[in-house]
Amino acid sequence: MDLNNQNNESCSNTPCPLDKKSPQKPKQVLVLWNQTGVDVYELWREQGTHAVSWDADEPASDVGTVQEEMDTLVKAVRDNGFEVNVVNVEDSLERLIAAIRLHKPDIIFNLIEYFKDNENLEASCAGLYDLFDIPYTGSPPHVLLTCQDKIRTKVLFEDANIPTPAYMVVEKEPIDNPLSLRLEYPLIVKPSREDASGGIEAASIVHDYEALVARCRYVLEEFEQAVLVEEYIEGREIHVAIMGNENPEVLPLFEIEFDDSDFETDERWRPEIVSYSAKWDPFSKVFYTMDSVCPAEDIDDALAQKINALALRVYKVIQCRDYARMDMRIDEEGEPYVLEVNPNPDLADGSAYMTCAVATDRSYTDAIGDILKLPLDRRQKRLDKEAAKPKKVSDHLLRKYLDDQGMDTTVGTDGIIDRETINRHNAHEMRQEPQQVDETSHIHEPQHKPETSQNDIMLVSTAIEPSLDDSPAEPSFEEPHHLPDDSHAEPPLEVPHRHNEKEHE
Repeated sequence: MDLNNQNNESCSNTPCPLDKKSPQKPKQVLVLWNQTGVDVYELWREQGTHAVSWDADEPASDVGTVQEEMDTLVKAVRDNGFEVNVVNVEDSLERLIAAIRLHKPDIIFNLIEYFKDNENLEASCAGLYDLFDIPYTGSPPHVLLTCQDKIRTKVLFEDANIPTPAYMVVEKEPIDNPLSLRLEYPLIVKPSREDASGGIEAASIVHDYEALVARCRYVLEEFEQAVLVEEYIEGREIHVAIMGNENPEVLPLFEIEFDDSDFETDERWRPEIVSYSAKWDPFSKVFYTMDSVCPAEDIDDALAQKINALALRVYKVIQCRDYARMDMRIDEEGEPYVLEVNPNPDLADGSAYMTCAVATDRSYTDAIGDILKLPLDRRQKRLDKEAAKPKKVSDHLLRKYLDDQGMDTTVGTDGIIDRETINRHNAHEMRQEPQQVDETSHIHEPQHKPETSQNDIMLVSTAIEPSLDDSPAEPSFEEPHHLPDDSHAEPPLEVPHRHNEKEHE
């Protein structure tokens, strides 16, 4: 499927369920994502089936490609009655802006997870949608920035008394002895700003200071970022998916189960963690050590309620929006610990989040429709609020000035009033102001005029004869104000050609 040809087949025969007042005009959705380079899963598929290295009779799992995941999601959006345009921005700000200007969407389905290989620019893309004042799915910029930094998230957890593993931060060598900070081995060593289990492998679990120093040194050099060192919580791994805003819904719990029975007994102890290889590499042995169960089993009502309440608390403290996933560990005493928060988690069919959504008897298409409904509802509530209570001028001193002048401080729903409006008002007030009469300046004529003599006339004529020195002054003219020369203004952005291009996430 050529995503650059927009995938915008008409939905005129399918009324949009989210726009019941105008079924004849479905909402326009712009799906934005960012993929550069080659999808390695496509390369593996092109090479054909290969056996795993430890068993010649066992073929490696066929993992779905990014393109296939996008096709499934786009179909779900269309099946909800929307008209859909899809653009891979390909690390191009110009392409991103041009797509928004060209398609003028009612809503943006934000699937951009990184930009120019900079994890912080994910939030900048969401900020751009805010500048365009277009509703979009998922969390706002400050939430994306917060959760991208595991250390910043831990600080918020501590401030809100949210249970989370004890930790220390390593920014450079020499490295503090964790025992002096009352941390207990084993510890897990993580890059502080990676997601998708980046930098997490079996070697991330350390049992002594020598191993800690070696792993921290590796992360500092390889990822060039601060290191988060946490106490490793032995126990069950539970993921909690949440959907909604005012009354967010906790979806059925998702548990990751670990099975290392395929490993020989003489192999080293293997920690039960969701490592990068276990999550993404079908040619790695640990890829086959994880399985999932949803809803999670053998969790009593009391523990389930504790987990759900904690997840909702985290959702509100971090200020997540629309949908998110909390990753937790449950220790041997049944106490939950929050590891991290994933705003805008993967929405591929079969992902952890979507598995939780489907466990509620939603279909995949239903879940995508419910997520799209959230930003549309948010926009409508804002418009209703502005209509009921128009926004006042935002500058408090200017508002005081306008009040003093008797002007309407709600002029402009954007909270801004321009100088021309003020000048117009002041000019109108001046025209309406009545002329003040100074009665002392009027000379009252007597009732009976005295007779004027010839000598009086001659004296008056002499007094009003113009002098040669009293010639009228030359009129003055101000030079006209020149308009700024805009010959050097930037040309308008061109919409990139999209024909014959393939999109990749």
